[in-house]
Parts: sequence; C-alpha cells; structure tokens
Amino acid sequence: MWSIGNLFGFIGAALTVASYLMKSMLSLRVVAPSAYVAFVVHALNGPKGPLWPTFALYLVLIPINLKKMLDIRKLVRAIENARTDSPVGEWLLPHMTRRVVKAGTTL
Repeated sequence: MWSIGNLFGFIGAALTVASYLMKSMLSLRVVAPSAYVAFVVHALNGPKGPLWPTFALYLVLIPINLKKMLDIRKLVRAIENARTDSPVGEWLLPHMTRRVVKAGTTL
C-alpha cells in the first residue's frame, strides 16, 4: 500500500491544496512547482510502472510556473523602482485642485 510514490503523491496533493490557499501570486508560484516535482516523483513510481501522461503533464508545468514566478518578481521590482524613482504625488499635486462634493455623488 505505502510506497515512495504514494508518499510523494500525498505530498504533491497537500502542496497543491496549499497553493490554492495562497493569498499572494508569488507564494503560489513558489509552492505550485514544489507540488509538481512531488507529482513527477509520484508518476515515476506508479504501482505498475511509470505514469507517463502524469509525468509529462507535471514536467511541462514546472518550467511554465518558474517562468511566471520570474515574471512576477520582475514586475514587482519594476513597480518598486517606479514608486521610488518618481512618486506620483509629487508630480501630480501641482495639477490638482480640491473639490467638495456631497456623499454619493458620482465622480
């Protein structure tokens, strides 16, 4: 009943559930490939030999998720740099005027 393949299958399932509970996209992109690695090990240790479709699926998903994780990290860095390089308030403030409107007014 218990084998290394089953153990990694349960680890992959637990990590997949954990990835669905993540609140940030970057965390999800870190946990999901970990689950996929576990599923690759699970697929290679099937009860009657390797589970090739499962192996192929998760082997393809690993680099896709890693690429998306790198893209998110790059975007976060770009946003942080944009925020420190030119704070929006500093260059918009001279062009703004204060208006008083009633609550519920559509702006």
